[in-house]
Amino acid sequence: LENSCSRPTMGSGASSAVAVNAAVDAANSAELQACLQGLGLEERKRLANALMHPTLASSVELRVSTMAGMLCSVQAERNWDLEKIMKAIEEASHVPVHEQILLHNA
Repeated sequence: LENSCSRPTMGSGASSAVAVNAAVDAANSAELQACLQGLGLEERKRLANALMHPTLASSVELRVSTMAGMLCSVQAERNWDLEKIMKAIEEASHVPVHEQILLHNA
């Protein structure tokens, strides 16, 4: 069976989202099998984990509001620290980091 998977595999440093997209995009089980054959054991484990826990492999949408209402929305990776989140909010809203006070579910 020829490998018809055109997406890159999960090499070092690549996210498991690439492999998840390849699995989701596979048109049938034969294509999926061909794609999986190109993955190493560790890549298959990461793919299985990502498929069982899809939120681990994806970004999250952070909706930022003020007392006046919605300010902006930011797509953040789950591994971002607070500093990176606040910088992304600054870029989206033009509110400087030093002026931000973030509250969760407030």
